[in-house]
Amino acid sequence: MPFAVDRTGRSGRLRARRGVRATRRLRVRMFRYTAGSAVAFAVSELCFVALFGPHLLGAKGASIVASIVGVIPGYFLNRNWAWGRRGRSHPWREVMPYWLTVIVSTALAAIAIGAVNHAASALGRDVRTVINAATYCAVYGTLFIAKFRIFNSWLFRDTPRSDPDREDQSQNQNEKENLAHTTR
Repeated sequence: MPFAVDRTGRSGRLRARRGVRATRRLRVRMFRYTAGSAVAFAVSELCFVALFGPHLLGAKGASIVASIVGVIPGYFLNRNWAWGRRGRSHPWREVMPYWLTVIVSTALAAIAIGAVNHAASALGRDVRTVINAATYCAVYGTLFIAKFRIFNSWLFRDTPRSDPDREDQSQNQNEKENLAHTTR
């Protein structure tokens, strides 16, 4: 069955195939981001409970330390596995923006846990540990999608060199320019 050809010379079938590939790539990233986030969250949550439960730190302090500890596996799993980045991280395009999301997330978690811990101050430490751990989970669960969107569209976005659609567009443009030069 013939497909209509658009002004760039690409058929509808080719555009559909690219759309399927882009959707698959997004699903794979989302799955890997979810798995990496689960690992980072598990590390953070265990750290929080280990610090808050036995009275080593207060609720806010345990939340801050746990968030920072979770950053280590989270960054490398997101950058290397979910988004497939290799080589050195760019300090201003990747590291600093990532740390900005960490600081905002850490502050929101510490504020929420501090408020919940204060409200539950009449309860025993074991009960407060469970309540605070649930609050920690809720804060990071709420930020989960927002962070994926930030990472996917801004922080680890596809560069023009790695975007197959852009490569095809530039290749088509180069072919048109070469054709124009040869016909002159």
